[in-house]
Amino acid sequence: MGLSYELETLREEIKRLTVRIIELGWRRITLAMEVGKIKKSLNLPFEDPAVEKALEEEVLRLCDLQGVDREFALNLLSLLISESKRFQRALFQELSE
Repeated sequence: MGLSYELETLREEIKRLTVRIIELGWRRITLAMEVGKIKKSLNLPFEDPAVEKALEEEVLRLCDLQGVDREFALNLLSLLISESKRFQRALFQELSE
């Protein structure tokens, strides 16, 4: 079995985790869309810097507790937030028409 088997096993685990991350990312987008609908009905802006800052602080706290690389976590958080905003922006435009 050796290293080739170990390599394939690791690649399979990476693939499973990647698929799970995509599923969770999409779930996050669907939740952000629900939040966007509520914000639109309350005439709130789709951006909320205070919420984003609080989330960033929580992510950094997690990094410190679990030894996660902060740059990696902040890059991932930035992507998640920007995609949520992209979908919410489109939703706001759609609901305004």
